[in-house]
Amino acid sequence: MLAWHGIVKTGATVVPLNLLIAADEICYILGDAEVSGIIYHQAMAEKVGAFRDRLNGVGLWVAIGEPQSESDQRFSAWLEESGNTPAVTFDPFDDVAVILYTSRTTGNPKGAMLTHHNLVSNSFSVVEGLQLRPGEDRLLVVLPMFHSFAATVGVLTPSLHGLTLVPVPAFDSVLVSETIAATGQPSFLVCPRCMASCCACLKNILPTGPASVAVSLAVLPCRLN
Repeated sequence: MLAWHGIVKTGATVVPLNLLIAADEICYILGDAEVSGIIYHQAMAEKVGAFRDRLNGVGLWVAIGEPQSESDQRFSAWLEESGNTPAVTFDPFDDVAVILYTSRTTGNPKGAMLTHHNLVSNSFSVVEGLQLRPGEDRLLVVLPMFHSFAATVGVLTPSLHGLTLVPVPAFDSVLVSETIAATGQPSFLVCPRCMASCCACLKNILPTGPASVAVSLAVLPCRLN
């Protein structure tokens, strides 16, 4: 999340990646987007090693955790640096902030280009649609943050509107339910197929069961109570 916001703040373009897809598909996306730098997690190191020689235009490799190559920079070293943030100018209406790639249901993945204005406008729509209250509401995010739904609703919206983000590293119905109970029953971003298993756990954890939790199912918000 720090990398995502940092890239946007510099006026550069973010290209989020699904870590679970094959190395060849990742390589295709990075080449199609003409990326000049890659920030990767150590969990992706093996895939990075499989395609890095095919991306000649990449001049910056940065690892979160252990690097794949000794020549790669470490993200942790960046966080230790201090100094003034350079002034950056860009057009929020025309300059692309994020390129989101499709899941390749037909042919090669396609990139959807979103401007800074697109992202900010989307976040205001989320706040209005879900009636979120800055400084009060919390959003529990277990969906992958490279996905447009989680990135827009779960990451960008809290950052821009003073909401609290509660991240959960992986979907586990017990862990999610316990986190909901421990963090004051936040709004929960979830896909429909995960909801049934969570409801079963919530009945045993929360005094009023799942009826007390605000849930966003896919795109449409709904209140279980």
